[in-house]
Amino acid sequence: MKRQTMINRLDQLDEQLTLRTKAIGVLAKDSHETLKKVPPVWLIGTGVAAGALVGFLGPTRISALSIQGSRLIPFTRDAFALGQQFGAGE
Repeated sequence: MKRQTMINRLDQLDEQLTLRTKAIGVLAKDSHETLKKVPPVWLIGTGVAAGALVGFLGPTRISALSIQGSRLIPFTRDAFALGQQFGAGE
């Protein structure tokens, strides 16, 4: 590759990275604003419930359940897409 071609490619990749970084920043700010709207009691309550669940089931079992749950992600994605097709959630 010629040097100028590599420089142009690097500039292009740098621009893509900048755009992605800005997009992540916007998403993070939006998530932070949404989290601010949740009452602290709910946050503490879910933390306590999660801690109690881990204490009751044990870390190994929680890990196995998490792996099984991650297999449901494609199903839930399809279910949400199907719901949007029929106008649910609007």
